[in-house]
Amino acid sequence: MVSPGKRLLTVFFLLQTAFFVAIHFLELPVRDGFLHYSSIVVCAMLVFFVRGSDKELQWTRVAFFFTLAADWFLTYLQTQQWLGTVLFLFSQLAYSKRLLVNASCPYDKIAERIGVVTSLLLLGYLAVGRLDLLMAAALLCYGLHLSNAIDATIRWKTDRWFAVGLWLYVVCDALVGLAGGAGYLTIAPGSIIDWLIHGPIHWIWVFYLPSQALIAASAVLPNRLNKKRMAA
Repeated sequence: MVSPGKRLLTVFFLLQTAFFVAIHFLELPVRDGFLHYSSIVVCAMLVFFVRGSDKELQWTRVAFFFTLAADWFLTYLQTQQWLGTVLFLFSQLAYSKRLLVNASCPYDKIAERIGVVTSLLLLGYLAVGRLDLLMAAALLCYGLHLSNAIDATIRWKTDRWFAVGLWLYVVCDALVGLAGGAGYLTIAPGSIIDWLIHGPIHWIWVFYLPSQALIAASAVLPNRLNKKRMAA
């Protein structure tokens, strides 16, 4: 007999598949960004309304709160790039907290994140020759994101959906950075990078939608939540 939790996840992934198909293959008479933002709303609804009170789920809810706010500006309204980036930075901080909940050496993980973020800030400055607020926020966010993905991969046996979701998110963020880097980078017309950014396929959402779906599902997997309740 299929458990209610598995039925919920099945419906959830069917909805996300429908959003994916609609975004990439259909031309529906809706506002630009509406379907994209709706897919993230559904992810947030999964983590907000499912039963469970363990700390990893709670921090995932915090992360999706900031993700919803960030995507409201960047995806739906398509404005306030700096504010949206800062909100995504808070989202990554929440995912860091989720990963640190059961870490055996949390201070080592914090030091790792500081090292990655500092290195990215330095490389960004050396590559471009300047570091404005938007670029600093973006590099801080990406550094945390990369550290989170590495940390989640180390926990592969217990959190593989989270790890895969974060790595898809890393690729998405890299594409977003390239797409928004016109003022910092010179991208040759006709290059692979130019095709990834301006080609017929919206590659950012090829990676972003599945990443959010997997991250949301990883926080409410029936087996994981049941183990948390038993441990409690």
